[in-house]
Amino acid sequence: MVEMKQRSLEEVKALSQEEAVEIMRQAGILGAGGGFPTYFKYKGTSLGA
Repeated sequence: MVEMKQRSLEEVKALSQEEAVEIMRQAGILGAGGGFPTYFKYKGTSLGA
């Protein structure tokens, strides 16, 4: 489980893909359409692409 806290830009840039996806999942962030979880879009993809 990833700790939910406010992070600086440098801290966010240093997160691994797995950490970033887990934070999105735990936060319940949804896409612009409102129904599809954002974390699912990035799970198993390269965030830097």
